[in-house]
Amino acid sequence: MRNRWAIVALALSAIVVGGLVLQPSLSALDPVGPQAADNEKPDAEDSATKIKSLERKLALAAMKLEQAQLEAEAGLIAAQASVRQSGEELAIAQGKMHQYREFDSKRGIEESRLALLGSKDRAEEAAEELAQIDLMYKDQDLDDRTAEFVIKRGRRNAERAAAHIQLEEMALAALTEHEVPREIRQHELTVSQKQIAVETAKRSLQSQLLKNQISIASAESEIAGLREELEQLRKQR
Repeated sequence: MRNRWAIVALALSAIVVGGLVLQPSLSALDPVGPQAADNEKPDAEDSATKIKSLERKLALAAMKLEQAQLEAEAGLIAAQASVRQSGEELAIAQGKMHQYREFDSKRGIEESRLALLGSKDRAEEAAEELAQIDLMYKDQDLDDRTAEFVIKRGRRNAERAAAHIQLEEMALAALTEHEVPREIRQHELTVSQKQIAVETAKRSLQSQLLKNQISIASAESEIAGLREELEQLRKQR
């Protein structure tokens, strides 16, 4: 009888010891144990890190959009000012060309002609005065030195007056044949340059408008993409 109870006790001890040995192995296979919880924790932390990173990128993209809008406004103001300025410069150049062609050049030519007529009048007067001196000293008995002085002075005045005529004729020819055409051509070139500047400014304005649209659209597209990515990531949490 005692042997039977001893055998039962030994069997119970073996069962208890075996259960204690097997328990850690079973707990290790438990899918909802501590190891599974550790695997889920890094995923949550990684998702939170990605969300914070996207939020920072989104804030930066918003600042880029504001910068693009400010630069677009400044560029547009500068381009519009360039168009206005080039237009005003063209109008001034055209006004100067018209004034010179219709008034200044004609006035200069007329002044040169009047100067030539004045020189001819003085030359004629000097020649008449010399002729009178010759007649006067021809019939009068005056000191030879006095006669010589008066005659020389009259002849000198007549010669200088004749020389002035040649100079005035040369000046008038140079003015009408060279100076006026050259000045008109210079005005035409200036007007042409100003016209090119106006067209260039207009093209620059159009380019600036397109550049503004592209930069703002690009910034807005970046913001939209980041928002969509952030929304999807938040839904997955």
